[in-house]
Amino acid sequence: MLPLGVSTNLGAANRDALAEAYSRKDKRRPAVILLLSDGHEDLDRVPSGLRFLMSEVVPLVRDNDVPYFFYASLGQDPDPDLKRLIGVLNQKAVGHAAFFDDPGASRLLAETARVRQTVCPPAQLIMKLQGHEMRGGANVIDLGSLKPGETSAPYPIDISSDVATPLNIDKRRVPASHRIGGFRIA
Repeated sequence: MLPLGVSTNLGAANRDALAEAYSRKDKRRPAVILLLSDGHEDLDRVPSGLRFLMSEVVPLVRDNDVPYFFYASLGQDPDPDLKRLIGVLNQKAVGHAAFFDDPGASRLLAETARVRQTVCPPAQLIMKLQGHEMRGGANVIDLGSLKPGETSAPYPIDISSDVATPLNIDKRRVPASHRIGGFRIA
């Protein structure tokens, strides 16, 4: 691995980043590579034996377990080879790579928020109660009111989420003598 710094070869930096991404222990967690560059290769300061061409990076990208790759060009001239790499990554996994043209890094904070939104979108929680679908922030279900002595019919509630989601059920504005029971998890 090459030390990172002002004279790092971009090809070597990307090769090393891919190696780190593919060697991570928890494959359930997405790998993210964020490259900040002024777009200029400082090859005159990198020994020739340590240079690694960007064209040699493309074959290293696997067909599966494609990392997220974000290239922020902080200089005036974006690197065309890095932009080609982004195209290859998006062919293998649509939406896994993006280019930000941000000379001077004036929008870098906003762009990192966009990266976070791409890699970890908010969970999609869907609840269905008797055929009515509620999405997102619909976190209160009103089952109506019962008169003293009445009982309710079973209310099937289907809940699904695209990520692990904790579920808390509590009673609000319900007398302490009432109970919620009969839970069955399928």
